[in-house]
Amino acid sequence: MHPAWQEWKRKPNKDRWTRQFGCIYEATPFHLSVKLAPVKNPTGVAAFGTHLRRLREARAYSQQALADQADVAKATIQRIENAQFAVTIDVLISLARALHMPLRELMDYPNPEE
Repeated sequence: MHPAWQEWKRKPNKDRWTRQFGCIYEATPFHLSVKLAPVKNPTGVAAFGTHLRRLREARAYSQQALADQADVAKATIQRIENAQFAVTIDVLISLARALHMPLRELMDYPNPEE
């Protein structure tokens, strides 16, 4: 083993790695370090999240099953349904395919401002 690798030691029950001379490096998964941008249209995002939840439940999909079919993370489905995430067109296309419906139909939900 290379000597540089031998310098690294795992602290017990911590998510940190230290070198013998004391520098600390945080081991934070990338998806946890990304800050989500605030939602600009919370009413519309909430309405779409409710619509997606209804479509998912009508097909008897769990959040995990829909996430697997759409090839997105379960957390993405949760954030959409809880109005914490404005959906990208890429995710919309994946969701429409996973729900076996045209994108136009997926986007046809009641306008909350009417």
